[in-house]
Amino acid sequence: DLNLKTINLQLLIERLVESSAIRAFDKGLNVYLDTSDLNCENVKTDPLRLTQILNNLISNAIKFTDKGYIKVIVSSERISEGTHNLKVKVQDTGIGIAPSTQGQLFDAFQQASTAISEKFGGTGLGLSICKQLCQLMDGDISVSSTLNQGSVFTFNIKVRCNAESIQVPEKCYENKAILVASSNQNIWEVLDKTLSLQGGIVSTCSMAELGAHKSKAFDYVFLDYEDDTTNNIGSIIEVLSENNKSAQFITFHQPGNPLPKGIASKVSQITKPITQTELVQVAGYEVPKSEPLYLLSETSGFELSDDVIEQLKGCTVLIVDDNEINIEVAKGALDELPINILTASNGQDAIELLKHFNTNEKQINCILMDCQMPILDGYQVCEKIRIGKAGESFIDIPIIAMTASAMAGEKEKCLAVGMSDYVSKPIEAVKVLEKVVKWSLSSYEGQSKAMPLAANELEEEKLWDREQALARLLNKEVLLNKICEVFVVKAPIKVQELIEQHKQGNSEEVRQIAHALKGMCGEISANKLREVFSDIEVVAEKGNLEIGAKLVTIEQMIPKLVEDVKRSTMSNK
Repeated sequence: DLNLKTINLQLLIERLVESSAIRAFDKGLNVYLDTSDLNCENVKTDPLRLTQILNNLISNAIKFTDKGYIKVIVSSERISEGTHNLKVKVQDTGIGIAPSTQGQLFDAFQQASTAISEKFGGTGLGLSICKQLCQLMDGDISVSSTLNQGSVFTFNIKVRCNAESIQVPEKCYENKAILVASSNQNIWEVLDKTLSLQGGIVSTCSMAELGAHKSKAFDYVFLDYEDDTTNNIGSIIEVLSENNKSAQFITFHQPGNPLPKGIASKVSQITKPITQTELVQVAGYEVPKSEPLYLLSETSGFELSDDVIEQLKGCTVLIVDDNEINIEVAKGALDELPINILTASNGQDAIELLKHFNTNEKQINCILMDCQMPILDGYQVCEKIRIGKAGESFIDIPIIAMTASAMAGEKEKCLAVGMSDYVSKPIEAVKVLEKVVKWSLSSYEGQSKAMPLAANELEEEKLWDREQALARLLNKEVLLNKICEVFVVKAPIKVQELIEQHKQGNSEEVRQIAHALKGMCGEISANKLREVFSDIEVVAEKGNLEIGAKLVTIEQMIPKLVEDVKRSTMSNK
């Protein structure tokens, strides 16, 4: 279902592109945004769904592009009274897509190739969701691409737009002479088009060609700081100022690349990617209040008792996702919890972080894991954690999958690889809170905190459920007593065999004994120990014998369980 809101479309798109651009700049890519043909401002649409579509496309573009640029082009046109067609293009200079693949690209989990999937992570599910969302918003999505040259993804959706909200250019550069100095053709095109629509008279040149323009008069001079290969921008401004005493100098640069001292005070600054709002603002005009990023589904409030909040203090959650915006979404959802948050940008980084984590000082209580990531996806990471590849202390750590869809079979797939739970994207804050609180306070053998239970409740959970076992045997008390008598005699012997085979490094024998003990525990509904033996069986089958912590648990629990079963059997004869 759609949740329609009236939003400032210009500001929403600008903020989303700006947020995504950081990761692109880190890869050495350029990012451009052209909203000059967007002619409706305040529109009614579902901002969360729109954000999800655009975020997916930009993230994929960055992921599959190693050099060049990402360009987002936004336009709108009136199709009927009160309704406009919003069209967004996301263009990249990445690896491109073969013609044979393009037709199936919007099918769930379809990949251009296995090698690409392994290197970059899944894209098919995200694109499939994008198509579904576009159609839900009375639109569609398409792709055009040339292998090894790049791709253009285009989507359109219908938005409601009243006549009063039609965007008219401010004309804040009316009849102003403007010089844009950059060697970048995309910057020329975006600034020329945008500033011309706002009434400006635009000339363009490279930074190296500025000398030819020093005798001309300009009202505004835009300088591309990254294009100043001579690191001489201060002298350039001084020379141009001689004949342009009243000119306003504006530099534009990437975040984290500040101007030299002494120059910043002489110029106005714009951070890339250049936006229409910044151009209006730098001309001295007021701009609307920033539009929030709609990244979380709206949900009812989630209240925690003081007791639970106290128990959560000191807990640590690891968020694993290759998309920085998704990480911010998850962090935002957990903002009200008194917990520590660690992050990893791909599965391999997560494994390395866990392997080198000092569990003597503190503990990671829970992992929020994106399923589709480059290098190692969430499913593979979970499997590695469960067999001890991230360290023995994290084998049983709760892992909550973050999946882009609630498609049939997705939950089963997550649980099959060992995930503890899952949440669907777009993330609903209340659901994430509930899951993280539940699993952060759950008991697993690497953790320093455990769910607060009364002593008798803890014993009951760790030992066995006699009523459950009896019900499974159709309330045949005599039969249950016989099974319990066998367990009391044989279970301790089997455990000693397990310990001995572990010492000798015999993984197959360990697996077989663990399998037998799992069955014995299952017969009397000793569910906690059954899970422990099941885990040992799984890891031993793969030749992994890093089960020392589990053996300690078994040695502690088996005597108590045997004694309790023996006592119960005697009292029920």
